[in-house]
Amino acid sequence: MSIDGSGNNHLKEFRKRLDNYDATISNLLLELGITKDTIEKKCKRFQNRIVCPIKQGHLIPEASFGRHFKSCTAKYLDVPLQTTQVRRRRKKTKESIKEKKTIEKFS
Repeated sequence: MSIDGSGNNHLKEFRKRLDNYDATISNLLLELGITKDTIEKKCKRFQNRIVCPIKQGHLIPEASFGRHFKSCTAKYLDVPLQTTQVRRRRKKTKESIKEKKTIEKFS
């Protein structure tokens, strides 16, 4: 910090610029009919997302990255699915439970 107080002047000028930018952005959002809350909510959707190393346009939730990576590798790098073996969970339905019990009965 300088003795003449020019540091404070620089901070005030910087703060004034930031306030002007904030007002400009707020006005643009108002014209577009968008609120800052809407933007924050949309940004949260993209947290914990990973960019696919195979196809840069893919944003994948962190939890399903492994499965996506295997299928994307098979699709875009022509790696046979047998080596990547993408498995999907089968939902237990009433029919599948009945089928299982029927098979167990006759086994």
